[in-house]
Amino acid sequence: MVLHTSEFDSPFLGRLHTGAWALIFPCYWSINHLASLFIATDDELANREEDPCYEHFLQLSFLVPFYLALSLLTAPLALLGFVVWAPLQGRRHPYVYSCSPDTGRHFVPWKHPRVGRSFIVATANLCLLPECAARYNNLRRTQWRAREIGHRVASSQTSPKINIVVESPSEEQSDSGVGVRRDVDSFDSRVSSLPSASQSGNVHAVQLHAEPSCSRHEPNVQGSTNSQGSSVPNAHGSNVAFSLCSDSRRPAPVMCNGFIPGAHAGNKMIHIKRLPALDGASPPPLSDSAAPPAPQDQSDTSTEGTLSPVSPSSTLEYMTACSSLYHTACSTLDSGIAVMDGRHDAPPPPRPGVAHDVAVVFPYQLDFLCLQEVFDKRAGDRLARQLHRWFGYVVRDVGNHSLARNCFVLNSGLLFASRYPILDVAFKHFPEKAKEEYLACKGLLMAKVLLGTTKEQQRIVGYVANTHLQATEGDDQVRLQQLGHIPTWLEEFRQDTWQSNDPPDLVMFDLLCGDFNFNNLRSDHRDLWSHPLFDLYTDPCRTAPGEDKPWTVGTLLKQENMHYKEVNYPEGLERILRDDTMRGLYVYDDETDVGTAAADMAGKHRIDYTMYREGSLSNNCVLKPEEVMFTTQLAALTDHVPVSLRFSAGQKMA
Repeated sequence: MVLHTSEFDSPFLGRLHTGAWALIFPCYWSINHLASLFIATDDELANREEDPCYEHFLQLSFLVPFYLALSLLTAPLALLGFVVWAPLQGRRHPYVYSCSPDTGRHFVPWKHPRVGRSFIVATANLCLLPECAARYNNLRRTQWRAREIGHRVASSQTSPKINIVVESPSEEQSDSGVGVRRDVDSFDSRVSSLPSASQSGNVHAVQLHAEPSCSRHEPNVQGSTNSQGSSVPNAHGSNVAFSLCSDSRRPAPVMCNGFIPGAHAGNKMIHIKRLPALDGASPPPLSDSAAPPAPQDQSDTSTEGTLSPVSPSSTLEYMTACSSLYHTACSTLDSGIAVMDGRHDAPPPPRPGVAHDVAVVFPYQLDFLCLQEVFDKRAGDRLARQLHRWFGYVVRDVGNHSLARNCFVLNSGLLFASRYPILDVAFKHFPEKAKEEYLACKGLLMAKVLLGTTKEQQRIVGYVANTHLQATEGDDQVRLQQLGHIPTWLEEFRQDTWQSNDPPDLVMFDLLCGDFNFNNLRSDHRDLWSHPLFDLYTDPCRTAPGEDKPWTVGTLLKQENMHYKEVNYPEGLERILRDDTMRGLYVYDDETDVGTAAADMAGKHRIDYTMYREGSLSNNCVLKPEEVMFTTQLAALTDHVPVSLRFSAGQKMA
């Protein structure tokens, strides 16, 4: 299958299409802005209260005649351009694939599938509609929002600063088993102050920064530290050393006790409950001046990215707990950083359950991004340019234009970005639609990505699908028919792209993401959430059909309230999503059209899914979900809450 890097195979048709659109655009632009003048968003209305009463009247008096005259003058040219543009859509490719020239530093090919590797996939509905249509959703400035969204996502990946704060629990907390608490600092601000050892003897602050070099650290029995590593005292007064070494996918994270200057756009702080002292004594404070014990020789070989209790007298329980502490911290960085060429041990045993969190920034080392409602072509191009700072491969402008499919108005709105090379892409549009959905070419976007190649030249691949179902309320039968197409199309795509040569492709994961426009709680959605598709794909946020896990939150914001000062910035929205009482004021409930939901169901209208399929993996391959994260980084830029899934994949020992 050939990837289409341009809209047309023929350069002549491409230039003809560009010229036809140049004739259409002035009329389209003027009508779009003319209609926008009469659709005000809530934040605009709030700003007008502070302006003189005559200012808006003067703006309308000047702009309305200007846009109206421009649209009338350019209408004949637009009609001529449409006569040329419309027939060309039958020859246009259903998507445009772009590749960043500098992608080698963003990932390392997977060579040893028996060594487990973690991946992160995220999905988000961006509501990047033409300006007048976006204002109906209480959003404006589509072109600016497209660039800002791409900038925020890319900056959270290219310039991370992660702060880990390890907290020793009090005696009461130890007895009650208080869980891990995570606070996330602002996406574009710095952590101004952290608890120091001099302030408290049971709080130890450790900061991680991206630096261009890395050295391996050998674990030792007494604990060690150096210029690129840090050690934390354990309950016995020994040191528990964090040593992390990155592969060449990114600058290596370096841990130190103090602040390392540098501009970092993405900030994250993780509070991890420290283990209680085995002998009842409080851990000693962290001291920069304290000389570490002399390292002892070891006969075994160090493994990168390990955290080891270093006292030989430590009990088995303490060693197990320290290992759990390490995996909790390391999962936020990248659980795959320990992958080394030539290492053939089995992946670590999966931990029970799925972790969950509400965070301000997107998780670091984001591998795949599935976006919906990127309808505006110019906005999609702006967004793709920003995403290419991190994602080397992007599929955008997805959809076919025709009178029957979308009345030549909007494409599918789907966009897929990947750090790994894309091998094959296919798009299928939904023939069923209703109401205003006739103006869009919604469907299913399917992609096959190359993760690496084994020494036997066997390709290691994964499948990712992105979709957006019927959006209007009360059209459950349309959504039900659209769901019925998805399993068939996915199986056809897999058969069409399957490499049957010897050796065959090694499939490590099969993902399905998107905006499904129904939740798993409403009784009148029974036919939808009991669809056989959910027997094939597993939703990690779902306990059973009709029942979500208690920690899930809704992903559709109430448009009339999303510009309130409590939720129009990432940290504020994060606090609201964590608050079971306040969340229902800003996030739709599960019973949006029936009545007020129960208190424990407030703000639970979750319609954005990230799912995986285990039955489609190759023999001896295992996929394990690790963490589900709801991200608030796009607050006030869209009316949806992005959802991400971290999962591990690997091949079992034969």
